[in-house]
Amino acid sequence: MQDDQHPAASALAPVHTVPTHLTTADTVLSLGTFSLSSRQLLLLLVGGSVAAALWTRTAGLGGLFPPLGVVLHWSLLVLLTTGVLALTFGQVQGRPLERWLIVVVAYLARPRLSLWQGMREHPCWPASVSPVVAPASASGRLPSRERESRRRKRDEEEQIA
Repeated sequence: MQDDQHPAASALAPVHTVPTHLTTADTVLSLGTFSLSSRQLLLLLVGGSVAAALWTRTAGLGGLFPPLGVVLHWSLLVLLTTGVLALTFGQVQGRPLERWLIVVVAYLARPRLSLWQGMREHPCWPASVSPVVAPASASGRLPSRERESRRRKRDEEEQIA
């Protein structure tokens, strides 16, 4: 008889409940069928306070520029309110809009052109660290590669002069 078929094994086995709503945000405020998560409540409160500050700061535009000032005053408020509501409740493919904004900003911040540059022109080590040069041989002479490069430089200098 196997362990899992034993009648006493089911009574002694621990029971674990598996959480099923891990991706669902916790509800902070519920009004009937309308409920807000903590993120949504915070975005609405911050957006509302910014809208109230904008309302009081731009109230004088109506007196300065009578027809255009009033339109500008209301359009700024409507634009801000629409943006806050879109950020609070809007989702694209199951992700909130602020994540998409971060993706767009990261994409726009990346360079568009990549150039390959050889190691000889731009070494990868920092300027404060000197590169490792092959030690001279026992005879005191430089390795052949070093001798060749110094000879070429000397020849070029003689041709210029």
